[in-house]
Amino acid sequence: MTTKECLNDAILRFSTQVHSSNCQVFSWFQTWEDTSCGFGVIGGCAITKAKCVVVYAIDIKQACVYHNGRFAYMIKKTGDEFNTQLEKRNMPGLSEFKNAKKTTNASY
Repeated sequence: MTTKECLNDAILRFSTQVHSSNCQVFSWFQTWEDTSCGFGVIGGCAITKAKCVVVYAIDIKQACVYHNGRFAYMIKKTGDEFNTQLEKRNMPGLSEFKNAKKTTNASY
């Protein structure tokens, strides 16, 4: 997916109707340890750079995360951890995000 396609997809996924003018879109290349790009599936053993896109709905404080052109996950209530990872430009992969959500009830 292109960055614009990620934005359009995220708008459809958010819990309430959101207009694109109320979204912030962040995009960068992120380095992964393998070719699965954070999805936790079997991938090749090559260090891989892939585009990460984060669409943040300002008013409802939700975010959609895309790795390598694919939807990875939605954060239904963003918090300090989200802000920290966004500032570092290092969003966790899907499997890492799921594990973090299992161990804490706090907002991400």
